[in-house]
Amino acid sequence: MAGTTTPAAAPTYSDAYQKLVNDDGDIEGAIAYALYKRDKLAYAKSWKPGDPPLADYHKNALGPQAIHSARLAAQNLLSEYTSQAVAATQAAEQAKYVAGVGALQTLIVNATKFRAVFWPGVASGLAASLIFALVLALAIFLNKNEQNPLGAIYKQLNEGTEAASPLKRPEGKKEGT
Repeated sequence: MAGTTTPAAAPTYSDAYQKLVNDDGDIEGAIAYALYKRDKLAYAKSWKPGDPPLADYHKNALGPQAIHSARLAAQNLLSEYTSQAVAATQAAEQAKYVAGVGALQTLIVNATKFRAVFWPGVASGLAASLIFALVLALAIFLNKNEQNPLGAIYKQLNEGTEAASPLKRPEGKKEGT
């Protein structure tokens, strides 16, 4: 029959993935499959005439004991990776904490140094005392020269309130009569 073609044989696929990986969330199985592929590639690269064919490798590498060993190796890799990641994160966080504590200690020490606190306190105390002494001297000077503006205001207020005070005694009456 000319012009007719026979259908090609369906390609065969390895069932290694289905044997090693249980579901899409099985990270351990996915790592086990990657380890299987790594070892299979190494076997294929080192294959020499006279060695068992690659199909025999497939049968041996996917036996129950080999699958268990591959999953254990994947668990060990995951555990090691997790330990390293946690240790790196912990070291980074500890370094941040230590740096923060060191900076805080430096800030506290600098803020409480005797010179840093004492001399500014002395200077502000002297300035306040000097201002008070000047105001007091001015008040005394103005009072002695009878130029005290506050005294004049006080006198005017007293004279104005005494005239209008309801408690003012009538003239001519003495106390107690």
